Amino acid sequence: MRDRIFIDTNIFVYSAIKSRNKLDEIKHIQAHNLLIILL
Repeated sequence: MRDRIFIDTNIFVYSAIKSRNKLDEIKHIQAHNLLIILL
């Protein structure tokens, strides 16, 4: 039972990190597009 909770927590943390990286990627792309528009 303890292992199961541990695994679920790891999956949650992993997916949170992944979605956060996706957000950073989107922000980066948007900033890049803004730079292109400005130039």
